[in-house]
Amino acid sequence: MDEPAYDRGMADTPRPILIVDDDAKIVRLVRTYLEREGYRVVEALDGRAALAAIALEQPLLVVLDLMLPEVDGLSIIRAVRRTDRVPIVMLSARGATADRIAGLAEGADDYLPKPFSPAELVVRIKRIIQRSNKAAVVRPAAKVWAVAASD
Repeated sequence: MDEPAYDRGMADTPRPILIVDDDAKIVRLVRTYLEREGYRVVEALDGRAALAAIALEQPLLVVLDLMLPEVDGLSIIRAVRRTDRVPIVMLSARGATADRIAGLAEGADDYLPKPFSPAELVVRIKRIIQRSNKAAVVRPAAKVWAVAASD
């Protein structure tokens, strides 16, 4: 069996954050900040490797560039959203309002244009993970409200 075309990080730790960008300097920078916060990180440098990593690693969150070789970021979002709700943060040099709207409309959970603050990206990632973990827990009060609202 061929090795995956992406870096698996430390393979025996919890679900990773996947960084997808064709700029190795950006990947290293984001990896450094996330690992400093205790996250395991895997990386992919093109869209095809990103899709493989998402399928195999089931990441906690994906940091995704828009302009990628092989498969672009919007196509990745569309493919992923057909079967998965993994949080996706777009990180792209395409920061025009239309680009941000397109990314969010396709299913990204957040969009941060480049140049960016790595510290801000980490805070956004933490909040999205926190919200997605809370959403995965069904609260009894929410169930009661949903039943009462449907009457």
